[in-house]
Amino acid sequence: MIGLWLVVLIGSAVAVVCSGVAAGLRNRRPAIALQFAPGDARALSRMADTSLLVEDGQLRDPSEPRRYARAALARDATLPASWRVLGLTAPDGSALSVKLLETAERLSRRDAPTQLALIELAVGRGDILGALAHYDILLRISSAYDAVLFPVLVGASTEPQIRQVLGQQLLRAPMWRRRFLAYMVNAATPYPVQADLFSAIAKGGKAFPDSDIVASQATNSALGGNYAIARHLYGLVAPGEVTQRLRNGGFDKDGGVPPFDWQYDSDGALTVAVASFGPGRRLEIISERGDGARAARQLLFLAPGRYRLAAQVGAIEGEPAGRPYMTMTCADAGTPLLTVDTQPKARRVAGMVSVPNGCAVQWLELGMRQDPNGARAAAWVDGVAIDRVGG
Repeated sequence: MIGLWLVVLIGSAVAVVCSGVAAGLRNRRPAIALQFAPGDARALSRMADTSLLVEDGQLRDPSEPRRYARAALARDATLPASWRVLGLTAPDGSALSVKLLETAERLSRRDAPTQLALIELAVGRGDILGALAHYDILLRISSAYDAVLFPVLVGASTEPQIRQVLGQQLLRAPMWRRRFLAYMVNAATPYPVQADLFSAIAKGGKAFPDSDIVASQATNSALGGNYAIARHLYGLVAPGEVTQRLRNGGFDKDGGVPPFDWQYDSDGALTVAVASFGPGRRLEIISERGDGARAARQLLFLAPGRYRLAAQVGAIEGEPAGRPYMTMTCADAGTPLLTVDTQPKARRVAGMVSVPNGCAVQWLELGMRQDPNGARAAAWVDGVAIDRVGG
């Protein structure tokens, strides 16, 4: 059942848009046009529209707008606004009202007040699919209706029944889908609602459309500590990567979705860059004043068990040697799991780590230790790997 609050929201949308339409029609001065051409059908139709509403968008006494509408249709039966006026002034929800409004729609699907009236009728009878079909038409007419209709759609999507039908609508890739998704992620929509709608779109089985919006929201949810939702969203855009223990340990790939892929930090304390070296690439870390700080991190989803964390580290040629480190912590509780400190010379370093139950998400961090003399220091890291030990 559609909530009463949704009916109120849609009613407000009808009033807002209809008021704007009426204001535009008044500016065309149909009354003056009728002084010069009393039988002008379009002027009569515009008079029916303008006489239907008062300033706050409420309906007037219907007798005058009906008279104008009937006079217009007697001269030209193809004017959708006149049929709509007759439909709006018929008893609410009656078969006659529905028939007249459907006639107006057949004549012009681009008549926005007709679509809004049909939305209100569909909501009144609990027809979610029908209401969304008219939403679709309105949003195809013009992006100007986004500001009125998107808030209603986002609010309504908190109800599972509406969210399911809306997801089916989005799967069909309407031309307004990207606009809606962008609005949704910026409107503080609950993460579970977003995840459901993104998942509905992903059921198409093809490359995920609008993946940049989903990836951005996966990043936001991860950085906000909503790790389960973050993993779900990341899995939609990178299904082959989300199951990997570690991603891009050799720093050879560009792009990715941080922090599931490397999130690099250059906060002023360090200069962090991925640089070509030999046949591949490596992470280079430079501390101008010997400051210690994080250089990069990645969000992991290791199952409980024992693992071996390893990497190749060394000093950058021609630079004073720094001391890189690696740490792993439980993301939720911040519990330290492993710290690997290194010496300033090229070598393979490794450490053993046990991931306990209740630690479903982990942060892996690479960084540079502070130089004891506050002097410039530099180092590189490459070949980061995580292997399970003992099955």
